[in-house]
Amino acid sequence: MEEQLSLISAKGSILEEVKRLYLEAFPAEERKPFHVIEELCEKGRMELLAIMEGERFIGLDINMLAPGTDLRLLDYFAIAPSVRGGGYGSRALKCICERFSGHQFIFEIEPQDEAAENAEQRSRRKAFYLRNGLLESGLYVSLFHVPFELLSTKPGLRYQDYTDALAATFGKVYFEMAEPKLLKQENL
Repeated sequence: MEEQLSLISAKGSILEEVKRLYLEAFPAEERKPFHVIEELCEKGRMELLAIMEGERFIGLDINMLAPGTDLRLLDYFAIAPSVRGGGYGSRALKCICERFSGHQFIFEIEPQDEAAENAEQRSRRKAFYLRNGLLESGLYVSLFHVPFELLSTKPGLRYQDYTDALAATFGKVYFEMAEPKLLKQENL
């Protein structure tokens, strides 16, 4: 029988594993400076979690909490390379979504682009999220000049919801630096 996965606050040696996976799993242009994530965690605007199976580190989950709103945003999610392909991604995603079941939970993914170097990976990643219950929003945005497609756990996500979540998490100065833009909106 599978052991239950848990989400714990990343501290000490577990924090070091989270940092290592963060640097390994995400391209530089998509990563926030880690100290910014830690500062936002201290202010209660983000949370930095380790995905654990008992004492075993499985992956990371970094969420924007958007205080004062019903919105949450999955900022970063990654499974350790040593356990990928073992069903941990689906199990971890279920655990994360259950944590925020009462909220509109927003996911940013790379947009589909057949010309992209990692086009197949992008396609597999989107299929994974859709297979695990996420919904297409029809919203395509840019944040820090990086394009994303938005998925969510509930229908009816609006661009304003997304920018409200960012503003509540980042604060005015960092929000302005992020330069969010609506690139495209499709009616689904």
